[in-house]
Amino acid sequence: MRIVIITANDGFFLSHRKDLGLFLIKEGWGVYVLAQKTKDEYVEEIISLGFEFIPICFDRSKMTQSDVKMLVELYSIYKKITPDLIIAVALKPILWGGVVARQLSIPMVGIVSGLGFLFTGERKMILKKMVVFGLRYLISKRNNYFIFQNDDDKEIFIKNNIVAMNKFYMIRGMGVNLGEFKQTSFHDKQRVRFLFPARMLKDKGLIEYIDAAKIVEKQVSHVEFILAGSIDRAHPTAVAEEELKELIANTSISWIGYQENMIPVYEASDIVVLPSYREGFPKVLIEAAAIGRPIITTDVPGCKDAVQDGINGYLVPVKNVEKLVEKMFCFIYNNKLKYEMGNASSRIARKYYDNIKINTQYLSFFNTILSAETYNN
Repeated sequence: MRIVIITANDGFFLSHRKDLGLFLIKEGWGVYVLAQKTKDEYVEEIISLGFEFIPICFDRSKMTQSDVKMLVELYSIYKKITPDLIIAVALKPILWGGVVARQLSIPMVGIVSGLGFLFTGERKMILKKMVVFGLRYLISKRNNYFIFQNDDDKEIFIKNNIVAMNKFYMIRGMGVNLGEFKQTSFHDKQRVRFLFPARMLKDKGLIEYIDAAKIVEKQVSHVEFILAGSIDRAHPTAVAEEELKELIANTSISWIGYQENMIPVYEASDIVVLPSYREGFPKVLIEAAAIGRPIITTDVPGCKDAVQDGINGYLVPVKNVEKLVEKMFCFIYNNKLKYEMGNASSRIARKYYDNIKINTQYLSFFNTILSAETYNN
């Protein structure tokens, strides 16, 4: 079987879909990765792991002439390698990958890993309607399917007549390698270290996190606040580097940038905080749980699915700095809480987020689709 996985770029594939791809290779599939090339070392790693890598023209930030080029590239690639199945991750790959797959009658699975900027509030309604129309076009062909990571995204697709009831599957998250992400003890029993592990985006709740940190540090001294993530200049809600430095100047907040290996960063933290406006199913929260860290996040799609409120962390209202501060103080004034909730996080991760179990679900769905396609043809 030949399977194509389309993602935004080579780095995203390595961080978010590598384990699934390796699982498919182990099961005897030939896996082609189609993505924008950003770094030679990323491409070298992908190839060394046994994947076929094919660079494509991809601009995730807006609709440009590159989208037309991407359509032409995809048509040529599909015709050349004749895949049995196409996996497209995120909205733009689903749209363009699906348009070409439809023309060539190749079954495609769109993995909805969050609905992104267009669906966080009443933004860009015309563009949102165009996206919805495009997705409806895809399902007019019977061999297009979807995988959702949370119920809210699924309901939006159903409400907008984008997906039929028998054409989707629920898989909550992408799993985590429990052999690598193991529960570890807390390092510093005196200081409390809060970690924000995400890109420097307003939609990730960056501003709320910084505002909450400034309030907390004025009242207690034994706290630290870490920002671990890249500057994403292409995103509409990006915070520029100079602006970020100004925001955290003369505070206890440290920005350590993008980290290739997040395990030691989680291990050095006490509580992981993600006040995001909307997610698919945050990989960072699954990883934090596996390391054994309690979580503070928002009561929004995706985030709320990763936390059991009051058990392994807290859910707070979106854009609510006051409630975020309140939950931070819960950990500051009750040192035992991080141990109790950290243990709960580890138990939850082992029960629900083992990547072997998750990848087996993906494989089962793919095989079901291919069996159905063979029968119908």
